[in-house]
Amino acid sequence: MRKSMMIAAGLGMVWGLAAAWTWADASNATKTPSAGPPTTQPAKPGPVQPAALSTNRSEQSESAIKPASLNEQGQRKTEATKTEPGVTSRAAQDRHALTAEERIAGFVRLWSEIRYNFAFFEKVPDLNWDKTLEEYLPKVSRPQSTEDYYRLLQRCVAALRDGHTSVYPPSSPADRGRLPFRLEMIGEKVIITGVAPAASYATPKRAPGLEITHIDGRAVAEILDQDIYPRVAASTVQDRDRRAVCELVVGEEGSVAAVRFRDLHARTSDVRVARLQAWQFPDIPRFEMCDLGQGIVYVAMNTFGDRTFGSQFEAALKTISKPRGLIIDVRDNGGGSSSVGYAVISQLIDKPLQSSRWKTRQYMPAFRAWGRKEAWHEEQPHAINPSKEAPFLGPVVVLTSPGTVSAAEDFVVALKAGRRATIIGRKTAGTTGQPLLIKLPGGGSARICTKWDSSPDGTEFVGVGVIPDVEVGPTQQSITDGKDPELDKAIEVLTGKLGIDAYGLSFDAVRKRRDRLAGKDDPLILAEMFKAAKAEYDALVAAYGKQDIPSVGNHSEALRDVLRRGLLPAARLDRLDALRKDKGQWDQQAEYVHCRLEELRRQIKSMSGDEKDFARICQLIVDVEDAADEIHDCIRDSRLQRIPDQFNRLTRLWPEFWKLSSKVPR
Repeated sequence: MRKSMMIAAGLGMVWGLAAAWTWADASNATKTPSAGPPTTQPAKPGPVQPAALSTNRSEQSESAIKPASLNEQGQRKTEATKTEPGVTSRAAQDRHALTAEERIAGFVRLWSEIRYNFAFFEKVPDLNWDKTLEEYLPKVSRPQSTEDYYRLLQRCVAALRDGHTSVYPPSSPADRGRLPFRLEMIGEKVIITGVAPAASYATPKRAPGLEITHIDGRAVAEILDQDIYPRVAASTVQDRDRRAVCELVVGEEGSVAAVRFRDLHARTSDVRVARLQAWQFPDIPRFEMCDLGQGIVYVAMNTFGDRTFGSQFEAALKTISKPRGLIIDVRDNGGGSSSVGYAVISQLIDKPLQSSRWKTRQYMPAFRAWGRKEAWHEEQPHAINPSKEAPFLGPVVVLTSPGTVSAAEDFVVALKAGRRATIIGRKTAGTTGQPLLIKLPGGGSARICTKWDSSPDGTEFVGVGVIPDVEVGPTQQSITDGKDPELDKAIEVLTGKLGIDAYGLSFDAVRKRRDRLAGKDDPLILAEMFKAAKAEYDALVAAYGKQDIPSVGNHSEALRDVLRRGLLPAARLDRLDALRKDKGQWDQQAEYVHCRLEELRRQIKSMSGDEKDFARICQLIVDVEDAADEIHDCIRDSRLQRIPDQFNRLTRLWPEFWKLSSKVPR
């Protein structure tokens, strides 16, 4: 009785608040491509926060979370604290705690939208969605933090087992750090596939290939089973594991994790590593193409979120002299728009191919009143027509993995169904569709899959994954050795089709790409920092010449942040040794800077052999960052009369700064 009264009271409260509570209209959300939480650049989408909640099929590649810049003061905690993976600062969340009315209203809105719009209830026959309302209303009514509330919603929605139906908590980038690892689930093991370049001195040597067995004394399997899996919305096991390992590295910014590693020989080692936004990974280019020789062309398409891809692909292919075979790598393609993938396909065919077929629920209130079964609106596959330009008709191999998601799966489905390509690798994520976007209280959001896609012949791939023609995948040994079994198999298949020998093919470009993703490209990262600093400096000088004060402020802030993110936070060089020696004041942020400085020292010494150059460039980085910061502060505080002095100081420092920075290999 008490439970029923609570549910009734909760529902009455929701509808009583309806007039006062302002929600975004769901139909408007589906018409607005930019709907959803604030966006950040990929990789790759995720269980933490998607890059964009676009109305096109979209899914961020979540193998990496791009760190945000430092806060305005550049300050970091100096105490080593532990935190559950995936947890943000509770204090920060409590500052924005929701009322009971807001929590109930948000949950009922989410439940109702799912009840009438979710496409895949048939795939979860044991789930009673009406019972879910009764179960969760008392839970969301209890006093709790916003963080706990959103975790509760995530657990509720995860029961639907769909990768395109999920809840995204309010973004709190200032409170979320991450361990400096890219991880992948290989069998039952969590394996490191990449390390943030700046963390190379703070982590075990040859880290790619190591297994992570424990974090803060807890077995990784226990953390996944108890803390992460229950709230991961995923369509398949491979989709779930891909999302879960992204959550495993996330925690409170500045907290220090005790991580246990195990190598191939079962030897273990323990290292303390901080969760920091400052750990940076190389950006994955959206589009990469290289000639492997003998007419074999390798193309990496890492998103279908760029509508210029079709023309980029066409133009890039024309630069290759007599291409004979094509390898298309979509292993890190988190989706975007299906039409982008189809534009690429149109340049690979001389006769039409079929796209996926789809259906969506056709809810008729009167039919429900008459006891009729709910109907479906169904659409047959449409034709993907050949491009007007001369198409490439040689053999095509497509590489797939669990990181092949959404629109990228639609791309693979069409090629496989039309027998236009040989699919090699691992099963795709098995999740696609059209999400309906809704807002939730406190700045969070949710998406609900409204569209059921299948192959042109009706074969299901949502909840299964697209199954490759040739299944092969990485192992702990291959990751340790820096090998790529999927690419090797693709070359074997392609050279066999062409009747040529793989001897003489050049893999330098592909190896460089692989090394960059594994975090072995330190010189590039530091060189890019200096390059970005120069671009901001040049823009600042130009804006100053035009007396464009707002632009001067923007570019001075950007110059400061480039140097802080790339090498130097607010912690100054004269504090480093003291922080490292005094374990009571041990600061992982200082450890991060130390790693960057050691790499800079090594590079400058290898180029000039002069230790004085290293000491001087370090001091110049401090001075340039400080001058840019002063210019920004003067504009922010309306102290415009001081800008000329700081600008002159910056321009005096710059020539020597740029000259010495040129010693870092470009």
